[in-house]
Formats: sequence, C-alpha cells, structure tokens
Amino acid sequence: MNNQETVERITKKHARQIQYAKKYKDNFTNHRFMFWSPYVPRGFITKNLGNLEQLELIINGEYKNHVEELRQLAKDTTRDARNPFFRMLQIMEHMKDWD
Repeated sequence: MNNQETVERITKKHARQIQYAKKYKDNFTNHRFMFWSPYVPRGFITKNLGNLEQLELIINGEYKNHVEELRQLAKDTTRDARNPFFRMLQIMEHMKDWD
C-alpha cells in the first residue's frame, strides 16, 4: 500500500467513525477521534492526516509516551478495567514481579 492509499483508507475510516458517533453516541457532548500508530513516517501521510478535522494523531514518540503511561498505570493497578488491551498490560507488568 502506498502513502496515498494509506491516507485514503484512514480518511474513509475516520469518516465512518464520525457517522457512527453521530448515529449511536449522540448522547455524548464531546467526541474525540484518534489515530494511534507506533510509527508513521513524517511527510505526506502526517501532513494529510494532520489536515483532517477532528482527528488527533497519536504517533511515533507521542504514541510511545502514551503507552508508557498506560504501562505504569497497569503496573499500579490490579482491578479489571474491562479493556482487553489494558488487562494484558496489567498481566505483563505484574509478571515482572514473579522472579
């Protein structure tokens, strides 16, 4: 997939997210739409995605920082947050204490 196709794919997905929120989440006063990715080359993709209204880019270093925050929170908690990704972080972080 080339850069243009990547931007088109994410743009379409973002439009579907907005429509879904309007249809099923209209009881919320604030909607936040994010694109998370550990690595996005700076240039065409970031420029074009950065121009999408209402889309926050959580990419590269910012992505890493947010995941590190989640890891720390996971390390400090044990209750089930009902989120499979976060639960896996909790398990992984607490396994470090098993040695």
